[in-house]
Amino acid sequence: MLASSVKGIEEWYPLQPVDRDDEIQGEIEMSVCLLEEGYIKLQILQARGLAAKDTSGTFDPFVKFSYGGQVYKTEIVKKTRFPRWNQTFSLPVLDPTSEECKDSIELVVWDWDRLGQNDFMGLARISLESLVVGKAHTAWYRLRPRLKRQTSKSDLVNHELGSLRLMILVREDTILPSRYYKPLLDLMVESVMPPWTDYANVVSIFQETMVADRTEMATIMVKLYLGQGKIVEFLDYLNVIDLKQSEKATLFRGNSFATKANDQFMKVVGSMYLRRVLKNVLDTVFEEKKNTEIDPTKIELHSGQNMATVLENNTATLATYLHRTITMILQSVKHCPPIMRLAFKKLRQRVEEKFPPENEGNGNVGYLAISGFLFLRFFAPAILAPRLFFLRDNHADKKTARTLTLIAKAIQNIGNLGSQLGSGKEEFMRPLHPLIKDNVSKVKEFLDELVVIGDRLDSVEVSYYRAPLVIREGWLYKRKRSSLAPGLIGAVAWQKRHFWLSRTSLQYSKSTTDDMNSRHTLNASRICAVEMVDQAAFQTPNVFQVVYQVASTKLDYFYFMAKDINEQQQWLSALRKVCLANREMFSAFHPGSHRHGKWSCCLKTLKSAAGCSKAHAGVILGDFQDPLDSEAEAQTVFSQLWSGFEKIRRRFCSERPFPMLELRSPLPTIDESSFPIPSPTVTSGEKKRKASRQTSAPPGSVEKGRHLTRLRSLGSMTAGSPEPLSEDDSLDMIDENGHVFSEQKMRTMSSEVSIESTASAQLKTVAEGDVMSQLVQGELPTTAIRHDSKGNETSPPLAISERLLDELEKLRNAHDMYKSVPRRNSVLESL
Repeated sequence: MLASSVKGIEEWYPLQPVDRDDEIQGEIEMSVCLLEEGYIKLQILQARGLAAKDTSGTFDPFVKFSYGGQVYKTEIVKKTRFPRWNQTFSLPVLDPTSEECKDSIELVVWDWDRLGQNDFMGLARISLESLVVGKAHTAWYRLRPRLKRQTSKSDLVNHELGSLRLMILVREDTILPSRYYKPLLDLMVESVMPPWTDYANVVSIFQETMVADRTEMATIMVKLYLGQGKIVEFLDYLNVIDLKQSEKATLFRGNSFATKANDQFMKVVGSMYLRRVLKNVLDTVFEEKKNTEIDPTKIELHSGQNMATVLENNTATLATYLHRTITMILQSVKHCPPIMRLAFKKLRQRVEEKFPPENEGNGNVGYLAISGFLFLRFFAPAILAPRLFFLRDNHADKKTARTLTLIAKAIQNIGNLGSQLGSGKEEFMRPLHPLIKDNVSKVKEFLDELVVIGDRLDSVEVSYYRAPLVIREGWLYKRKRSSLAPGLIGAVAWQKRHFWLSRTSLQYSKSTTDDMNSRHTLNASRICAVEMVDQAAFQTPNVFQVVYQVASTKLDYFYFMAKDINEQQQWLSALRKVCLANREMFSAFHPGSHRHGKWSCCLKTLKSAAGCSKAHAGVILGDFQDPLDSEAEAQTVFSQLWSGFEKIRRRFCSERPFPMLELRSPLPTIDESSFPIPSPTVTSGEKKRKASRQTSAPPGSVEKGRHLTRLRSLGSMTAGSPEPLSEDDSLDMIDENGHVFSEQKMRTMSSEVSIESTASAQLKTVAEGDVMSQLVQGELPTTAIRHDSKGNETSPPLAISERLLDELEKLRNAHDMYKSVPRRNSVLESL
């Protein structure tokens, strides 16, 4: 149900009492085989990831089951969550008519307790129905809780435990290698490159067809265009479209796709800028916890306090925080990412083109456009909720939250250039009005200086926003290298260090002021696993590990301790994101530590022994600080567009001939190093468009025009060239009679193609509007060439939407082929 819901599920779920027997996790490996002698050979091999039932984190598991009226039990394996039994049981084949004959065996895992009752750890059922004589079936079975009666709604109400509101969305995609998405990405780039037309392009089509959350899709598009180096053009296009529908009083104040994209752009690109500007001020507010309430209706006076004195003191404290915040912002021009400054420059130019500043009442419109985004949608939200912008690890308490709210209100007033002051709202803010008014002119100077930047970025500036220098930083405790021996215990075994995580490395040092050369560095590409560590390993919670490849055959283990589980999960997620592309990531790991000559989890003696628990390399927390991943972003865009495929066809391409190639090539083979280019098949959507073409043009004319169009393209690329066609162009071509052109025949036709091309050149003199009307009526071939006012050749109307449908079909075929071909456990499959 979750997978079929495009927008996910959002519901209130009643909280239920927790039964100790319901806290089940882990898997058990078993093998079953039917022997010719009339016996069933059942092997209970091992288990992994069992749930801890006590504070020690380990237990003494054994397996128990009944069959044919007899009870069977394995040995007890002491002090482990990863027991290995390797025990074999010979079970007689029962008479099918016997009451004791069952179609499955239920096995229960228990934790042996010397003094009390054994603890239930889960059960698994192994089927006996499909057994084949002499063929063993070995598999991992997930442990499950006991079946119980369903809890009624009246029982839940009687407990009065409350409810939890959850929004759950499951999205599963197969991500192909990057070259599959290149044509789609090229189309998306082409769509935002000026000069623009009023005809459909990929961005406008995407906005019409997307069904997912607008904010999430805006983030995806921002990251995609960042990766293509065209983010300024993308935002510029959206802003121009939004400006056509905006009035001066409501400029960029709605929740359009343009405003969402600008918001997410600032978050993605400006995270480090935000940290540099606001982090110190926010840390001071959190640490001092001073009272800054200036609303008399919310102040509670204690004995001996005077309202006027309290207001004066609180106002002074709040003014100090506000002054520091404004000062940090006004002095931050040199720290603002160049790409943000360039985007703001383009934004201001577009606004002033529509609302010329020399006209009456338009003097501040250019300033307000930038400050509306920078102050109202960037600085103010970050001050109000610093944890959501990764400026603090925890949410603020009630008093601190009120201080942040008041500072954010003042920043909003400054962003509005003081235009809302004296409007009669929130009169308690009046004591701050002089400070706000004094800084309005300074804010204008700041905005003027901010947009003083060239129209192009150099390579250094481009790398700044494509790969942020630091993804996460903070204090952690690192396990001492010598403390893995039995000598040190407790706090003595851990050292406090400051960590910096970037796209390429994890660094740590004793002090935040240490330079790059004095820091210890772990190369991110050599990380093989990032996993949690059992509490029992060091008798310490919130520990995680980084398995590091020192040499081709040597591994090193680094253990780090976070202050709480939230910080632990955030570091795990950030590290895993950095390592997503690593080819040497392990599929299994040891959740314990290797001490006293053995692993504390599975009791194996070799330190190099294979892991005993399944790794979680892809388990991450999604946020706007995720590294750019052009393939994943392109796949998300493709999924959204494909869901609206028929809508696109009916809306943009149903009334005109559609150029489509019929390609013939054999099914390629699959290997780990290179995924093949698939041969697109004729889809149902293509058949519908073929029927539409045949009704709008004379018989034969579409076929001839369609193939000649493609041959002209090949002719221009290959005429007079001794080199063979490239992989993308070496396709079988079909003429109107169904004959297949070979590569050599296509070359010999190149001169004829050139003659054909001269005829279409006559269309250059046709007016743009006439071309459009004749194309729709089928009076001109689809190879009509359009030119802008400067004489530059442009695509015909609707051409991008037609090419988009082509690329969507090709990508769909690539996905179908990928799913139909058996795959090995390779890096490609893990994508």
